[in-house]
Amino acid sequence: MLNARAADRALVADLNGRILKLQRAIEELIAEKISAEARLAAYPVLTLPNEITSEIFSHFNPLYPLCPPLTGPFSPTLLTQICQKWRNIALSMPSLWRAISCPIQDVQEQSRMVEKWLSRSGRCPLSIKLSTSYRYGTGTARNIMAAALVHLGRWEHISIMSLPHDGLLIPVDTPMPLLRTLELSVDWPYHPPLHGAISHAASRLTSVVLGLFSYENGGDLLPWSQLTSLTLLNQTPSQCTAILMHAVNLVYCELTLSESDDPQPQIIRLPRLQSLVIIHYENDRLYSISTQDEYLLSFVAPALRRLQLPGGCAVEHVESFLKASGCELQELHITGELSVEEEIFRLVFPSIPTISFNPWLIDWGCSMADQIRKKNEGQLSIADFAAA
Repeated sequence: MLNARAADRALVADLNGRILKLQRAIEELIAEKISAEARLAAYPVLTLPNEITSEIFSHFNPLYPLCPPLTGPFSPTLLTQICQKWRNIALSMPSLWRAISCPIQDVQEQSRMVEKWLSRSGRCPLSIKLSTSYRYGTGTARNIMAAALVHLGRWEHISIMSLPHDGLLIPVDTPMPLLRTLELSVDWPYHPPLHGAISHAASRLTSVVLGLFSYENGGDLLPWSQLTSLTLLNQTPSQCTAILMHAVNLVYCELTLSESDDPQPQIIRLPRLQSLVIIHYENDRLYSISTQDEYLLSFVAPALRRLQLPGGCAVEHVESFLKASGCELQELHITGELSVEEEIFRLVFPSIPTISFNPWLIDWGCSMADQIRKKNEGQLSIADFAAA
């Protein structure tokens, strides 16, 4: 009797052990089944290794330094909204967030979004494009500028266009070792002075666009002699001359001239200049452009290959300029309404291979906001002019 009970106890223990093993085997099979079902249910793209997904994401944005929008289907924020895996990958890639474009409106959410992008960009060099209008409040502009200034040492390509003048608070004496291109303009109707100097703070700066500023000690403002591209918007001939006398290494120069101020005659020698664009900017009404027209005669550019001028320019002035420069001009582009027949230009300049006319490209009678917008869209300059 005792032996039988002992045998049953041993059997029960053995059965429990065998049941436990079977339960564990079943659990393993269930887990394997769940894993297989998950793989079957997943989109094939989600099965890619993270490294390959990251490489695909790296081609999502426009080519740097071009900037994607902050939101929408063409913003990298879209990649963070698909699934948790994609979100983690996108947030782990600083290069996705290094190019920031923000048309500022009086919306606090914009400030928070820009701060997020700046944080996500890690230590990457930055391309930042900010623009607004005096119609909007300046609070958001100041907040975004303050956030961007924290990362001043990472600025590489900066465009701050049409900001209210009290939102433009750049500490120009602070080192900007990575800065290569700089665009600055304040919003109409302000015309504030641009103080300070960054000539020793931006050793890599080569391209500059400046608009609606008055310059105090302009010769020390920027490292003019190292620039290869310079655009001055809505400046008088005298203001342009004060800068151009220092910018001796320019390859590309674009000048939007405001009303004439009878500048003192000075010779501007630009030995490396290959492209020159002169635009007459007039606000609300057409002023006399005779002095602006004669301003071309101030230049000596022996390496010039491409020239764009308003249609009101005198043919004899163009002829005198080309003779004084001794250049072999390859392209002459005339914009706006002509003062003479097209054929006159072709007869006077038979050695220029390309002479084109665009009567629909009007240089005067538009607002500064339109002028800057057209500049950004490439409507004021022949695209080939930008090529060195």
